[in-house]
Amino acid sequence: MMYLYALLLLIGLSLAGFAMKQYQKTYALLTEGVRTTAIVSGFAQDSEGLEAPEFRFKAKGKTILVQSGIYSSPPAYELNEEVPIVHDANNPREYRVIGYWGLYRWTIILLAIAGPFLVIGGGYFLFRFGG
Repeated sequence: MMYLYALLLLIGLSLAGFAMKQYQKTYALLTEGVRTTAIVSGFAQDSEGLEAPEFRFKAKGKTILVQSGIYSSPPAYELNEEVPIVHDANNPREYRVIGYWGLYRWTIILLAIAGPFLVIGGGYFLFRFGG
């Protein structure tokens, strides 16, 4: 039975590690990246009718067109809306929308999944060996 709790703890620690790595990538992008404003130039639609915004912005004298990976209905933005973004200076296609969910969504999702694993697995070992 102890192996099950050890596995749960290991999964939780792994997910928390991936969350920390995502946070570090976001932090590096915010401190070293280029902040600019993108314009919503259109929407891509999936088979279920959900829409993802397409952003257009200038980087290194070129117009860059990128598509968000987040589909929603109704769309999160309006056509021609200005959206603050930050992108990698060397790879402008590596970007994030400046906003809570745009910057930290993977960190939050991974920590939300890791939490129960850490509580159950870690709680077992703290109770059993913590004195």
